[in-house]
Amino acid sequence: MKTTILKRGVISKETGKYSYNGWPSVLTKSDGSLICAWSGMRTAHVDPFGKVVASQSTDGGYTWGENYIALNTPLDDRDAGLTQSGDTIYLTSFNNSRKQQEIYASWSNKTPEVLQPYWDYLASVSDEQEKRFLGPTLSLSTDGGFTFTTPEVMPITCPHGVMKKQDGSLLMIGRAFKDSAPASFEYLPEGIYAMDIAPDGTQSTPRLIVQPIEDYLTCEPHAVDLGDKILLGIRVEKQGVFTIYHSYSYDGGQTFTKPVPTGYDGSPPHYLLHSSGLVVLTYARRKAPFPHIARISTDGGVTFGEEIVLCDSAPDSDIGYPCTAENSDGDLVTVFYKKGTPNQLNSIEYVIWRIEQ
Repeated sequence: MKTTILKRGVISKETGKYSYNGWPSVLTKSDGSLICAWSGMRTAHVDPFGKVVASQSTDGGYTWGENYIALNTPLDDRDAGLTQSGDTIYLTSFNNSRKQQEIYASWSNKTPEVLQPYWDYLASVSDEQEKRFLGPTLSLSTDGGFTFTTPEVMPITCPHGVMKKQDGSLLMIGRAFKDSAPASFEYLPEGIYAMDIAPDGTQSTPRLIVQPIEDYLTCEPHAVDLGDKILLGIRVEKQGVFTIYHSYSYDGGQTFTKPVPTGYDGSPPHYLLHSSGLVVLTYARRKAPFPHIARISTDGGVTFGEEIVLCDSAPDSDIGYPCTAENSDGDLVTVFYKKGTPNQLNSIEYVIWRIEQ
């Protein structure tokens, strides 16, 4: 299938020490404008300083407004998932504990001078604040995604947020969250779970839908409602393997089939049902030349075509999490994170592209 790249650009790039950006999502709002959100204002892939940052576009993704802070808890606010149902936009993120931050920092090769601001910041977070905000979070906006409610925590996490079903109801599919510190909710056994989300953000009891796959890391799912079924993709990983497994639900997300490997080299997945009926899958491969990749399904998500490389200009493997929205022209806007040069911190970039039918 022929595709055409219409424009490449940057939504957020390096502007100083606190300018590491990662794990974006993009959403076409009900008024046709776009919102992109990500974890930004960081110094590194893992640190305690993250905030969810957002920007909006009113011209189909060709230009973007000024960045603004959409969510800032006392913890590190990683990922940013976006969904709209009715007049409400739902924003997901997740937080690590202070202890987990200390563990990650101990694995790094950072000097004591670099790490001292980490320790100072972590010392400023109280036990009450940590317990209140530890874990995956869900916030709501009724003003088009410019301001969000104080988040509530959830027991499961995924990069790109809540799935809107075709009837407008909401389904959260995510991996059981784990940390080294106590949270305000009970940790679930390892696995992929589903929860129904009410319009006001109220959560149902999680139900296990996918057991961990053998000795693989089984995480970062994303799903799309295709009408006759829900397609679920899962990041599956161990040494030498970084791929996607597919599973399907034929009962509205109550149960799912046993996941099967796609054989694709890259992950995690994001899916979009295009207005044409095509299903667009995007993911990234953390091997040189570090491409961000799309595949297209013409048979309702049963099979996907060959790789379409949207971008392969990253200097290293700290990349990925491409997410795609359809603008009002029917073109695709895919956002992702990567460095521009080896000495830069990570930027949020985009590609606008068209499927020629």
